[in-house]
Amino acid sequence: MRRVYISKNYPGLSNGGTKGKRDMERIMDDMGFLNIGCQPTFTKNKILGFLYTLRSVIVGLWNLKKGDNLVLFYPFKKYYSFICNIAHFKGAKLITLIYDFGYYRRKRVTRKQEKKKLSKNNYLLVVNKQMKQELQDQDYKMPIGIFHLWDVLSDSPDTEPIEKTKLSNPIEVIYAGNLKPGLHDFMYMLDKEYPPQNYKYTIYGTKFSEGQLINDDKIHGVGFVPTDDIIKTTTGDWGLVWYGNSIWEIDGAYGEYLKLTTSHKPCTYMRCHIPVISWSQAAFADFVRENNVGICVDSLNQLDEILPKISQEEYDVMKNNAIEISKKLENGYHFKTAYFEAEKYLMNN
Repeated sequence: MRRVYISKNYPGLSNGGTKGKRDMERIMDDMGFLNIGCQPTFTKNKILGFLYTLRSVIVGLWNLKKGDNLVLFYPFKKYYSFICNIAHFKGAKLITLIYDFGYYRRKRVTRKQEKKKLSKNNYLLVVNKQMKQELQDQDYKMPIGIFHLWDVLSDSPDTEPIEKTKLSNPIEVIYAGNLKPGLHDFMYMLDKEYPPQNYKYTIYGTKFSEGQLINDDKIHGVGFVPTDDIIKTTTGDWGLVWYGNSIWEIDGAYGEYLKLTTSHKPCTYMRCHIPVISWSQAAFADFVRENNVGICVDSLNQLDEILPKISQEEYDVMKNNAIEISKKLENGYHFKTAYFEAEKYLMNN
């Protein structure tokens, strides 16, 4: 039995999803997996990216053997059903790690269509119990494992966070991600209607229009920063997980989707050794409460009242818990544990 995967083209490494998949591939390499496709490429050119991925899929399926355990990421654009069909024809077993449901946020397929695709698997891996329940409610028959968090690797062995002994004054909240006006307007709304009084924001990400701000002394953007550099340089006290156009809740499709899945953001923050601020209705809020790695809020306007009331001692407990989880994140613990459970099941069934 071989452990195998097929790499592809990734259009740059400036988003959490792409980094997350490359980190998973690196973890699999460390576990003795074989990339039976071509080496990954990173072009943003759509035509070249299509051709690179197609070549890798063809090479990978040619190299696939009977008895192989093939790990796929879902969605795998254009080729997923084709790969599954050929893999079954050649006698391989399929384990798919689900990143995203096409029917939920992007509305590109129906539940029925997606179930038809995913039912080709011998085993599924999902990030939390809510996502598992969603599949079970749709009567998926195959076993479903949970890996809980997205592991976050570093490119350099000296990638260590700054170790602070005291909270900043004012308290610093960091946000890593896209803040494109019209798509994620919550920060601009907060600036205009409830500007921070007892804390400040540092924004790591693209498409942040700092020129629109009124209170640019409390909300400051530094542009895109690679994850390793955020880990090594941030002086933040908290990491915010929020999306959408409202400060009162995470609204629209993003809000509904976060009740089901866990993004890469909180994992990045815990790798920085800082606690997380989560929306109280997000699926990840359960993890925050159970592991005491942050706080959960209904709306962002609560932060001015809540953050100053958290004592240094209370904060230190949450920070230390984040540090313990970071040790697992940087070594691929969550994927490795879930994969070995899947492999054990497939060997015995």
